[in-house]
Amino acid sequence: MRTSILKSILSLSTVALFTGKASADASYNLKSHSLSPPYITDGLYNRWWDFGGSTVVEVNKFVRLTTNQHSQQGWLWSRAPLTAQNWEVEFEFRVGEVNGKDHLFGDGFAFFYTSDRATLGPVFGSKDYFNGLGVFFDTYPNSRHKFSFPRVMPMIGDGKTAYDNDHDGDANNMMLGCSADFRDKRFPTKAIVRYKKGEYVEVLLKIRNDDTYQPCFTVQNVTLPNIGYIGFTSHTGDATDIHDILSVETKGFIIPNKKNRGKQPPQPQNNHRGIHNQYNNQEETGRGFLFWLIIISVILGIGYVVYQKKFANTRKDNAKLF
Repeated sequence: MRTSILKSILSLSTVALFTGKASADASYNLKSHSLSPPYITDGLYNRWWDFGGSTVVEVNKFVRLTTNQHSQQGWLWSRAPLTAQNWEVEFEFRVGEVNGKDHLFGDGFAFFYTSDRATLGPVFGSKDYFNGLGVFFDTYPNSRHKFSFPRVMPMIGDGKTAYDNDHDGDANNMMLGCSADFRDKRFPTKAIVRYKKGEYVEVLLKIRNDDTYQPCFTVQNVTLPNIGYIGFTSHTGDATDIHDILSVETKGFIIPNKKNRGKQPPQPQNNHRGIHNQYNNQEETGRGFLFWLIIISVILGIGYVVYQKKFANTRKDNAKLF
């Protein structure tokens, strides 16, 4: 009897823990906006992604937006629109070749979430006057700046404003970005772009030889188009470089209503380094863990009382036999 009661308690505790974790995470994978090898099928196409321009696909190795050739433009765009209201895109990329610093390199590549797709143009290989989000991984400075390159910079496009290419986006509030030495690495380099509707866009980078992400920037009070496409584009000019996309993993998030979330933590302030490196799930996870810890304690207490009563009754029955 004692063994069966303890097993029941442990079983209920395990269920409670896993239920609490699922509730706190509230995320789901989006296969339609994710990419991994092999990048194309026997029909020489991908069900969820389009490639174009100078892009070269090595089936199990990379999607190469540009090679070390002059005046190239390449792109990789999702076929289907992303309809999730809150989302995260994590992607692995490679810029330059190992020991490839013996030439003038540029210009970089871009991540886009925009209402239009697959249109070549002057903004890192994509169209200007875009509507949505652009995150530019810029390796070549067109003018003098107080910060160093390579640099990762955001632009929230309204469909009417041009990208300030001659000054590397100074007119587009590019001071929100961060300098990041992501080029010519011997280990995987990755980025995460997170969007919470009406609240913020943030970018985190993994450009060191470890598994940690560092915050790059946060842009507050952002509302992007409800429906947009994910894209990666690049271009070269007189300066050339290799720009590869190796994998893409996209998730959607279900965010509880503010009435159910309770008090929110203070919002981070913008600066050129970026300081918001945790999704709001951290607070929700802590609350979820405390809630289920209380539930488990109650279950264990009830189980202990039941066991004590059973054990006491058994002792009385045994005493009557003698």
